[in-house]
Amino acid sequence: MTHKVFTPEVRYRPIKPPYKILGYARRMQKSPTSYEQIVKFVMNWIAANDNEIGKYLSQIRHQFCFYDRFRNKWYIADFYIPDIRLIIEVDGKQHITNKKQVKRDIERTEFLNSIGLSVERILNSAVTSNDFNDILKNILVKHIKKQSEEYYILNTSWRIQKELAQAWKKKIKRRKKRERGF
Repeated sequence: MTHKVFTPEVRYRPIKPPYKILGYARRMQKSPTSYEQIVKFVMNWIAANDNEIGKYLSQIRHQFCFYDRFRNKWYIADFYIPDIRLIIEVDGKQHITNKKQVKRDIERTEFLNSIGLSVERILNSAVTSNDFNDILKNILVKHIKKQSEEYYILNTSWRIQKELAQAWKKKIKRRKKRERGF
């Protein structure tokens, strides 16, 4: 079996969140939305009834914090599954209708993709649908297959990270110029 080597754009080194962010994540963890409770229940049900998928779901992390050093922002993911490098976000209608929220979601997804994580967004309406078990199972199977085809090599050189950060800043400048019409 041949493997594709995936190297994320940015080397990510986790750091402990400040108490303010950590406290907020813990409060969200202790009082999840009803939709997040359903997703967690369904994932646990799938893990218990399907051994192939269950071995990857052994370390689901709820409300996990990621730090973007270049933008100096913290992101809290609803569900993070480290074994298959997947983040599942449960989104309400404000993530579709509010333009600022859509922009933040795009920015967050770009960052998480740049460190080698996949992001799947699930709407609240999909969570309450009758075939949600199948939807979630298909998402998990897709990412398990992707994980088996690719393996991840994280950059170990700070020099490479610096070069990537400079390239990222240039990319942002070019995008802003295009938006202004230059």
